[in-house]
Amino acid sequence: MDPYWRFENVEFTIPQSFTGVSIKFPDIPLLRSDVEKDVVIRMIKVYPAEVAPISYQQNPVITTEQCRSLYLNLYVSGENSINQIPLPDLMTQYHSAATTTPTMWVPEETRFEDLQVDWVKSFIQFAAPLTLGAASVIQFGISYRYLKAGTMMKKRAITAAVNAQGMQY
Repeated sequence: MDPYWRFENVEFTIPQSFTGVSIKFPDIPLLRSDVEKDVVIRMIKVYPAEVAPISYQQNPVITTEQCRSLYLNLYVSGENSINQIPLPDLMTQYHSAATTTPTMWVPEETRFEDLQVDWVKSFIQFAAPLTLGAASVIQFGISYRYLKAGTMMKKRAITAAVNAQGMQY
């Protein structure tokens, strides 16, 4: 496991009466690249209610069972690059129906290689509507780091040049 460079807890709110098929992320200024820095995502975790029932802002969190019909879609470099990752793939703790405590721990976390995410274009997709007793949140833990502004543009140019020569970078 890599050390955390920086970590942000993000609450993604699902309204109680929501019936749509997807909800976009809000803008997350701390995780947005700007003229001073490139923000790159290294890891994303999901914390279900069985692990953390109340979020840090005192909101109810959705359960492992509810997460099973949700998919993460991330826009990276102007395209929907990370498409329909099942939310359970981003959990490191699962819940067994036989007990009320997290019972299965997954040693491997889902890691990414320096993603520059456009959060306002990214969204959660619903395979089935959720029945919520109240507005609830999906609680994400996002590990990221800052790079010098322009670093990712240079990295993409190098990758494109290498790939154009028939090699894979």
